[in-house]
Amino acid sequence: MKPTGRSRAPAASMARHREDLPSREAVAPTFVLLTRVQPGATASGKSLRHLEENAVRHIESECPGVKWMHSYAVMGPYDYLDVFRAPDLETAAKVSTLVRIHGQATTETWGAVEWERFKTMLDAMPSELLGAYDGS
Repeated sequence: MKPTGRSRAPAASMARHREDLPSREAVAPTFVLLTRVQPGATASGKSLRHLEENAVRHIESECPGVKWMHSYAVMGPYDYLDVFRAPDLETAAKVSTLVRIHGQATTETWGAVEWERFKTMLDAMPSELLGAYDGS
């Protein structure tokens, strides 16, 4: 790629736009945890409650910085979908591991960005980076 003589503009533009973003420290990262209980792990609704209580007890003990946002029973390939905030990726991985061990389940964990924060991030990005997506 041939230099255009404007090599500093994108960096300066990116620094200016980064200042527009809300502080990353203001909100702990959000994670989505998809859980599928192992076949045969439960024989009744009571045993489902027991698995949940056991997993929750270990998460509260081992991961005090975690805040549970939402929990859903879902129809599809997974049994549950949970949304939680954790201080970092390692803590989220620990939550997932504790659910697998104490909830007798398989899990999948995704990082997530709330929609309004995502739009703010897009608005703060230099237009040079977004040009490929707006039809130009």
